[in-house]
Amino acid sequence: LCPPGDSVCVTLTFRRCVFDGNRAAGMLMTSGRGVDIQGCTFSHTLGQSTAPPDTIPYRPPCMGLRLETRFASFDAEFAAWTAADTMEDVRISGCTFADNATGLEVSTDGGAPGWTPTDDLTRRGAISHVTIENNTFRDNHAHGRAWLDANEHRAGLRFWGFPRECVARGNTITRSGRYGIQVLSSRSLSLVDNLITATGIDSPRVAASIFLSG
Repeated sequence: LCPPGDSVCVTLTFRRCVFDGNRAAGMLMTSGRGVDIQGCTFSHTLGQSTAPPDTIPYRPPCMGLRLETRFASFDAEFAAWTAADTMEDVRISGCTFADNATGLEVSTDGGAPGWTPTDDLTRRGAISHVTIENNTFRDNHAHGRAWLDANEHRAGLRFWGFPRECVARGNTITRSGRYGIQVLSSRSLSLVDNLITATGIDSPRVAASIFLSG
C-alpha cells in the first residue's frame, strides 16, 4: 500500500475492513503518516500450499498485517525504491488477528541496499510512533504447514529491525505458534497491560510469552 519512492500516504483510515484468505500478507504497508486502523479483521494468511518445504520455491512469512519500510526481503529493485520511505503515527486498535502464521509485524528491513545501523536512529527508512492497543490475536501459528513450522515467525505480534517509539497496550494474545510477542532490535518500545496465554502451539519446548533479542 502506497507507491514506492518519495511519496507518502497521509491520513489514511481503515474501519471494519476484512482481510481474509490471503497468501503473503493481508495488508502490506511500506510508507504512511497518520494511519488509523480500527476494528478490522486480518485472518487466514497462510500461504498457498501444504506441500513439504523443499517443494515450495517461495515461502512467504504469511502475516495478517505487515508494516515494513526498506522491504529488501521481497525484491532488490523494490527495496531500492522504498529505501527512503518512512512510516509514523500509526494507530491499530480494536482489530482481530486470527489464524495467520504471524498476526502483525512492525519492522525495518536492515538488509536493504545502502543500509547502515545509523539509518534506524535517523529518518531514512524509519518506522516510529506506532500504537497497537486493545486488539485480539489468536491462533497465529503454522496450522499444520511444515514449511511454516520451520519458519521463525509464527508470533502474535512481532517487532524487528529498530522500529522506534512503539507501544503495545491492552492486547490479548493467545495460542501463538512460538512467541506471543517477539522483539528483535527495537528502540523505545513499551509493552503495557497485555494478556498473553497458551503460547507454543507449534514449538512447546522453544516458546515464550515474550521473546527479546538484540
